[in-house]
Amino acid sequence: MIIASATSANAFDTLIWKKSSAPGFRPWGLSTSTTTVRYGKTSERFELRAGDCGLSNDRRWNDCANDRERHELTTWGTGTHHSGTGDNVWYRFSVFWPKSNVTSRGQDTSHIQWFAMNGNRGCNPVLQLVHTPPFGLWAKGVGYEKYGTTVIPEKELKGKWHDIVVNVLWTPHDHGYVQIFVNGKRKITEFQPTLTFDCQLVHLKYGIYRWDIPSEPTPTTVTYFDGVRRGRNEDDMFKELNE
Repeated sequence: MIIASATSANAFDTLIWKKSSAPGFRPWGLSTSTTTVRYGKTSERFELRAGDCGLSNDRRWNDCANDRERHELTTWGTGTHHSGTGDNVWYRFSVFWPKSNVTSRGQDTSHIQWFAMNGNRGCNPVLQLVHTPPFGLWAKGVGYEKYGTTVIPEKELKGKWHDIVVNVLWTPHDHGYVQIFVNGKRKITEFQPTLTFDCQLVHLKYGIYRWDIPSEPTPTTVTYFDGVRRGRNEDDMFKELNE
């Protein structure tokens, strides 16, 4: 079911979204907030509780059977144009993590995923923004070392909006690169392949996704998103949005 679209003028693309692994999506997984807002009058509120596991439409994939939990939106299968080799693309997100979130040391939680595919076959994430206490938010990509690319330290993460801009030259060759800016400041510039040769198209996912779930119940996590955009150049990526 397609649930949302973001269409804006100027430099931004049209993005159309649907619930990822929709048969397992719970009623509290996504709602509209009017109290925690970055732009305009509303934002998107994601909530993930212990046991919230995505299911594929054919039920062949079950997150719970694979130590995963998720509530995400995806552009997969919505008709949104997917990025590919040679595309230089800009993305922006505003994200808010409440102070009330309880975190588990060492638990990886992805909030934004760029997922590669080959035709209609899904491959693996080629870039993720991952929260792992006590390290904070870090970038995980093709060949990245774990926790080596922190963009928001743990002590600065909660209780305020963060404006995140990501610029990627998508390619399986060595001249690819990723730039990440947080609140207008450049945090990362990495030069290396951003795709693999067997999977050269990319779709976008965001929300809350945990993996390697421990045996004890995971805490409830809430994350707010606002101002999600994609464009082919830097125009308007660092400006205030009118929503």
